[in-house]
Amino acid sequence: MGLELESSLDEVLALGESVISSSIDISSNQSANNELFFSYLDQYLLALEDWQLKYGEKISTSEIILTSSQTEKAKKLRDVHQEVMTKVSSTQGEISTELGQVSKKSAVIKRYIDVLPSRISMTKGKKG
Repeated sequence: MGLELESSLDEVLALGESVISSSIDISSNQSANNELFFSYLDQYLLALEDWQLKYGEKISTSEIILTSSQTEKAKKLRDVHQEVMTKVSSTQGEISTELGQVSKKSAVIKRYIDVLPSRISMTKGKKG
């Protein structure tokens, strides 16, 4: 179980570092970079959740005792996770700002489109 625990810790750490190192710029049109960031983030969160389900409770109840290297990796994971959450929080603020700007633009477009008549009559006008 020790090797499996260590390899899963390494996997989660690597994914977390991928999230941290990937760049994201919501305001630009770099959708490939943004998609890569969110892909890494999804993979990281799934791996972290899986790791926590497998080992989290066992570690907290001392059913599994970590070696010194595993303890160091767990501490590093805590730090990496904090950095990931900081990056996600700043990204969330950027997304909120961008959504606000899109909402304003859509309101302007709707006002322009809403100039059309509110009712369309299907009957022809009377002659004479």
